[in-house]
Amino acid sequence: MLPRCALTKKKAAQNGQAPLGPRPFIFECRRRTLARSRPPSARGDILGHCSAIPRLHRGINDLFAANSPFAPFAGRHCGGINLKMSKSRTPIPDDISAEVMFQHDRTCCVCHDRGLAVQIHHIDVDPTNHAVSNLAVLCLEHHEQTQMRGGFAKKLKAADVVRSRNDWICRVRVRRDKTDELVIQHMAGMAPTKLDDWKIPSRAKVVGFLNSLPSIRRAAIAAAQPLWETGITSEVWQGSYDAINLLESAWLRLANFYPPSHFGERNHFFSEFIAARFEWHRKICEPRGSGSSGEIVHLLTGVSVLDDVAKAIEETVDELFIGFCLGPFDLEKWRNDWHAAGAPLPRSRQ
Repeated sequence: MLPRCALTKKKAAQNGQAPLGPRPFIFECRRRTLARSRPPSARGDILGHCSAIPRLHRGINDLFAANSPFAPFAGRHCGGINLKMSKSRTPIPDDISAEVMFQHDRTCCVCHDRGLAVQIHHIDVDPTNHAVSNLAVLCLEHHEQTQMRGGFAKKLKAADVVRSRNDWICRVRVRRDKTDELVIQHMAGMAPTKLDDWKIPSRAKVVGFLNSLPSIRRAAIAAAQPLWETGITSEVWQGSYDAINLLESAWLRLANFYPPSHFGERNHFFSEFIAARFEWHRKICEPRGSGSSGEIVHLLTGVSVLDDVAKAIEETVDELFIGFCLGPFDLEKWRNDWHAAGAPLPRSRQ
């Protein structure tokens, strides 16, 4: 026996009537089901609302207005069709997008897993509300969880996203403040370069900071090594992340010797570089697809990105040596000290 909807379609063909298109046909079935479930006094009103079924594509929001019998179905899906049209999406302004990404360290605020592809989520589900307080950075998996409805599917609610976002932004800010303090402690009493009154730095100031870099790297390794030696995956990759953050802070200080607009918005520039390195190493470590390498991918990417940042600092020093004609500075000795600072410390010195 044919399904009821198929019989309706067959009957229309036998009567010489044109068969309904896919969208009107779905709503015709919905209309008949709803009419049978209502008392006779209400059926005429339902049929009246559905008399314009073939024109639904021009007034679908009106059909599901608050005073319509179909109001309970607003926002649901029927046959893969969203019964309530959403607002038109508008692009997030570049300056707001960059600020939100920097606040989140280009990392999902729920899982904190660096290297995953991320996107900016509108917490109130209004794609035109680009207020910073309404935006959060989520990985694709957790963004998908914010879209789930009904059934047994896990749904990430707006309140959950707000709580995770606020906590993560606070943690990123505190972490950056701590790494800045550590870098300043190793700057041998030198005053940080101020970008608002920038001028070409003296050779003595450049050389003084370059000589402090190996001790900063050594401090980063010393702080990370206890976590590495626990053998716990989450602790190991956290140790690598902490070391990367400390070197990033030192690299940003090093970049202050360049003109203020040289790297654009320098905080965003270097953050983007490191995020791209995380994504690159994660991609090549998973040749069978995302998630195929298990937890080991965190360990591999963390160590690889740490080496990348150390190499980038070394290249920056090379170019500063040439650009500022630092003839008296022993570049070869500095390289040896820099490489030695990246080696794990003996247990007796921890």
